[in-house]
Amino acid sequence: MQHSWRLRHRDDFARLRVDGRTAQNPYIVLSYLVNDQANNRYGFVCSRRLGKAVVRNKTRRRLREVIRHYHPWIAYNGQPCDLVLIARGPILKATFHELTTAIGELLQREGLLRDKP
Repeated sequence: MQHSWRLRHRDDFARLRVDGRTAQNPYIVLSYLVNDQANNRYGFVCSRRLGKAVVRNKTRRRLREVIRHYHPWIAYNGQPCDLVLIARGPILKATFHELTTAIGELLQREGLLRDKP
């Protein structure tokens, strides 16, 4: 994932928690907010409750890959936005296909997914 697509600073995560909208499903919690950047930015959170570092890193890699797949179609009313995906416990047992479908449905439900060409 490109460096310019990532949320890195604590202030950005805090702003999303305070001002952003939140949606959830059994696998993830999604926070999003329109930004003033030229493109979308993404952050991924995996707490220590999920497991050791190997498990958390694998979970983040899977989430990044799903977002990379949906990235060209993600926008809120045509505007770029910041998104944070927070992993929940059941994500560990989900297949990649289930995860991709669940995140796609969540993005669609929140109006963040434009129609594919």
